[in-house]
Amino acid sequence: MTNITVDTRIGDIEEIQPYMKYLLYTGENSEFAIEDQTPAKLHQAVPPWNDESMAKGLIRLQQVAVQRNPLYDVYTKDECADDIKKEDVKVFHFPAEVENEKHNKPFI
Repeated sequence: MTNITVDTRIGDIEEIQPYMKYLLYTGENSEFAIEDQTPAKLHQAVPPWNDESMAKGLIRLQQVAVQRNPLYDVYTKDECADDIKKEDVKVFHFPAEVENEKHNKPFI
């Protein structure tokens, strides 16, 4: 796995490639080519975005992505047939990190 820091190019994190287009700092109107960005560069461009927090979030996404698909559809295929934009409506699920099985309960 890629060791993620504030200076890691987001495009170099192999485990999160399938989820790139759903990251908050991307989108149709984005001025950023996300693959070339680092949390530090994004912080410089948008100061309220904390680079350390972004790096921690990318690390958690990487950890979950290695274990399971963290991205779930909100709409069924039939519902998407009526409105193609619904295909990109997703929910990320990051299971809690628990220290013991007693506290291992699902949370959404």
